[in-house]
Amino acid sequence: MSVMEKLKKKYPGVNFNHNPNPECKFCKGSGERKIKRTGKLTFCICTFVDRSFSNEAGKALGEFARRELDKIKSME
Repeated sequence: MSVMEKLKKKYPGVNFNHNPNPECKFCKGSGERKIKRTGKLTFCICTFVDRSFSNEAGKALGEFARRELDKIKSME
């Protein structure tokens, strides 16, 4: 069974656009990454974004999420 088939079976209803990027900084080609805050596995950004941009997109998305969480925490 291919990596993509395993991902589709594990995450039904998710429309993956690309096979995992073997040079991905987040999943190293597995298609899944661990969420630091919870330790849970989830699908990786590289399965949705073109390989030529997946590492940059993942970094930018992570930075955005971190800023938004900081805003929410400062409101508490």
